[in-house]
Amino acid sequence: MAESPAFLSAKDEGSFAYLTIKDRTPQILTKVIDTLHRHKSEFFEKHGESANP
Repeated sequence: MAESPAFLSAKDEGSFAYLTIKDRTPQILTKVIDTLHRHKSEFFEKHGESANP
């Protein structure tokens, strides 16, 4: 039976996980925040101020 791959850890500088957390996560969060901000009026129109579905 094949073994499962090793867990990724962001503790090791230079690893894929470290670089993803360090570089890509801030970019992703910035895009999410920007999208929410640009479309907030649409969200309020659809869901109301209380955001209840």
